[in-house]
Amino acid sequence: MIVLTGLHVKEAEQTVAKLEQIKSDTFNVNTHTISEVLSELILTSTKEDEVKAMQIGKSKKRKPTDRLNELHEYNEIFSRANIIINICELETIISNQGETFYGPNKSAKKFKMAGDEFTMLLLVPCHREYLYSGERYKEHHGPLVTFSDQEVSDWEHCLSTDTTSARKIAEFHIKNQNFPEQQVLNKLFQRYGRKDELITTLCNKLGTFIKEKSKKIVQVIPSYFKDSDLCEKIIFVICTKEDLSEKEEETIKKYPHKIRPVGEYSLEGKTVTQRQLETKENLSFQDLQKLKKCINKHADTLFSKHKMLSIIAPSPVRSKLYGSENADIIPELCIVFYVHTKKYIPIEEEPFDNFYDEIPVDVREGSFMTHPANPVNHETLSNLKMGCNIGSEQSNYTGTLGGFIDHPTYGLCGLTCAHVLLDDEFMDDLLRIGSIIWPNFHPNESVTQPGGTTNVMGRLVQADYKKGEDDQSGLEIALFQVERRHPHTGTFLGHDDMRFNSGKSYGLSRINDAPVVKIGSTTHETVGIFKMSSPAVSVRPLSIIDARSLKFTLHNQLEVCPLTDRYAFSERGDSGSLVFMKRSDEDNEYICVGMVEGGTDYGTTIVTPITSILQACGVDSFKSFETANLSEDLKNVETRITNTMDQKFSEVMDKLNERGNNVT
Repeated sequence: MIVLTGLHVKEAEQTVAKLEQIKSDTFNVNTHTISEVLSELILTSTKEDEVKAMQIGKSKKRKPTDRLNELHEYNEIFSRANIIINICELETIISNQGETFYGPNKSAKKFKMAGDEFTMLLLVPCHREYLYSGERYKEHHGPLVTFSDQEVSDWEHCLSTDTTSARKIAEFHIKNQNFPEQQVLNKLFQRYGRKDELITTLCNKLGTFIKEKSKKIVQVIPSYFKDSDLCEKIIFVICTKEDLSEKEEETIKKYPHKIRPVGEYSLEGKTVTQRQLETKENLSFQDLQKLKKCINKHADTLFSKHKMLSIIAPSPVRSKLYGSENADIIPELCIVFYVHTKKYIPIEEEPFDNFYDEIPVDVREGSFMTHPANPVNHETLSNLKMGCNIGSEQSNYTGTLGGFIDHPTYGLCGLTCAHVLLDDEFMDDLLRIGSIIWPNFHPNESVTQPGGTTNVMGRLVQADYKKGEDDQSGLEIALFQVERRHPHTGTFLGHDDMRFNSGKSYGLSRINDAPVVKIGSTTHETVGIFKMSSPAVSVRPLSIIDARSLKFTLHNQLEVCPLTDRYAFSERGDSGSLVFMKRSDEDNEYICVGMVEGGTDYGTTIVTPITSILQACGVDSFKSFETANLSEDLKNVETRITNTMDQKFSEVMDKLNERGNNVT
């Protein structure tokens, strides 16, 4: 029993009188008001014999302190329940059709309440339910009735009561992390609809609850799907970085879920791509432009409305009924949407339309990710070469030095992707404002070779980001001024037989089905082929997949397929690598056509057209090493001549010495 100390009789009488206005329909407050009133009572002390007894409703005469203590106990109950009810409802409950009410003590005994184990679940007129040690008790103007789990469920009251009461019940359960199982969850989904605030709150809270069950869970996506009879059902897509143990799976077993290891997808995308290459199914120029126009028109809206959409691409073939006995790949002009988990739609989103601008849609599983890498041991070069590993003072990742340009302001500069050299803060700024130039990188501006070391060879001077639109390709690039270990020739690390001395590039009109090659710091030399003859792919990395968790969009990108499925055209660490075509004339010169941006899980590489990059850098071509190469060739000729003369001179001297010896 709580002891009230120093409470004046008049204050007690006034407070009790105020609370006793529960009989008045005009006195309408909630439990928070009750808590405030009762909290004011615990102030000072007075002797019990100074307290006058008073009549309380139809009850017998009792001391105000006793009554206030009982009301305070109700305050504790209401605070735990955290349910908004009005005083009129409370009066209906406790007066029990005019019967005398003697306070919570007797009710507590009747319902076997015990401290924190007691939780009020529902307060509505003439109806009260409690949960104690897993059992449910109900009071209806008569004896106690017990219900089993099979007969009644706490959450099922949300299906049978009015909407207002149902929401109060749900709010209480959600706060106490008492979540419904699959059957009831789907019934709630059907009654209220997935757009209702109750359903979205419930699903998001339950998703958070599931995620906390294991550190292996990266993200939980509350989703829904439509089965064969078009009935929507809730399911939680659980993205994991490692396999869950049996114990961990048991903790989430009762909730409808689908476990998806991060980066693992169905083989549909890879199968369709391989079939397309084998059958040489290609789009005509007119069809490709038609699809490209549709993609550019809808891509931004689609990305904004569908958070798990990662790639939008044109295709001459369409996959139907994948995974079934009737699966087929048919020639049909379509737009492909690559999503994280096919058929499972995030709870707050609408399904894709079947057609956009009368062009059919093919949904497949897949995602785009950038290709930086964590620092590993790489060779330190005395002179920089294209294809070597680089990093920066501010970034925890490394990538590939693509090529060199003679910048009109900064002089000799190296080129790579912005996500290779910029940290998260600078990347966020770049994506927001579009461009960062020196000295705004100071003091974290140093660029190193190899990455992850203190071997500084230059400093950041420029970074640019463009999303791309219409016929303009998106890009995200970084330039660094070369201050040490200048390159002497257009050679590549580990491939001295391959040179890019001319600095020339091809425009989009020269893109064809000829093989292309790239030199990266991870996979080194690889050969591939363009999937389409024009940049028409829109990409966006997914945060749960991408190494950098970056949030940007690039439109009008090229896509390269490896010539064989035994290896990838690029891997992590190859971001920034230049992509070349080989000219078929006498000198077999390499001509640059793009730069590696990242890759897809179905085996292709996303390449940014080089013309857009050079334009952003303010130059027309890469640095030419032909003059340097000529000087080197002249030096080599001079060296060969000198060596030859030395050799001949030695031979002549040897013969003279031999003759002199013979004469002697």
